[in-house]
Amino acid sequence: MNSIFKDMFKKSSGAEVPAKRDSVLSEEIIGNVDIEEDCILEVHLLKDNSPVIIFYEETEGLISTIVEYFIHYKGKRFGPYESIDSYVSDDKSTEAHICEVDGKKYVLAGTNETGPFDKIYNLIFAPDGKTPCYYGVINGQYYVFVGNEKRGPFEFEDAYALSFSPGGTLVYRAQIGGQWYLFAGNEKRGPFGEDPFFVFSPGGTLIYSAQIGGQWYLFAGNEIGRAS
Repeated sequence: MNSIFKDMFKKSSGAEVPAKRDSVLSEEIIGNVDIEEDCILEVHLLKDNSPVIIFYEETEGLISTIVEYFIHYKGKRFGPYESIDSYVSDDKSTEAHICEVDGKKYVLAGTNETGPFDKIYNLIFAPDGKTPCYYGVINGQYYVFVGNEKRGPFEFEDAYALSFSPGGTLVYRAQIGGQWYLFAGNEKRGPFGEDPFFVFSPGGTLIYSAQIGGQWYLFAGNEIGRAS
């Protein structure tokens, strides 16, 4: 275990989690959890001083040892899971996890669990630092999730672009009926023959290239130019 984790957890009846201030661990106790120290894999401290603890437990099966993974957050225990991938928002206000159970994927954001999904792609956070956004596959159909809001279904090949503009608008590309579209907030642009490529200018303008009638065009705001 990393040495900082050994300093953060002291064995007693459970494991005590000291607060962290100005990057220095203090002696103030902000929580108590009944977790074996050696089973702790990761510890993340969020902006509100809430610790998120990822740990595992082993059970002896008839043939082999069974390893199960858990998350402890806000006094609650989530799991068991077969695997956990964790994502922390830039401002450290929220942590989201992609968890697997029986081959299905779930998103656990805070204490809210969404799923099951066949697959999950490109999890990011909205500018509020609290809302997870991602592509979720259900029965072979792709959806865009913004928190609990579901958009779609869409068809995809290999395009997992999902991004927020500097002004906070969600932009993504999706395939419907073999045609490609670009979504910017509630606006739908297209159809296009190929999946559009997009970027944002330093001033926040959406710039993208797209194919229409076999020709490629460059779009910048309301300006349109034909690509050579």
